[in-house]
Amino acid sequence: MKEYSTFFDASSIYFEKDSYKNLMFLKMKQEQANIILRIKGFITINEILVMIGLEKIFGGDTIGWYYDKDTHIDFGIYNLSNRYFVNGYEYSALLKFNVNCMFTR
Repeated sequence: MKEYSTFFDASSIYFEKDSYKNLMFLKMKQEQANIILRIKGFITINEILVMIGLEKIFGGDTIGWYYDKDTHIDFGIYNLSNRYFVNGYEYSALLKFNVNCMFTR
């Protein structure tokens, strides 16, 4: 599956110049997305982007996650590329979404 990534930065309406608040916000939204996934059975990347205050992407309503017992949504918050963000030295983070499917209509 192709990797989908974006920056969580000042382009988000929820971004703050406080790395701890941004980290907690992203962790909370990741958990919320996983709850929605378990309830609905699927979620699109555009739904996630709206949740974190970013613009939708073209085709983002056909890319996302389909639920099974081994599926979980991971924003990639703890990837090595975010070590300065997680440790409080940067305000923004590179999110790498672990999408697992493309939806067809």
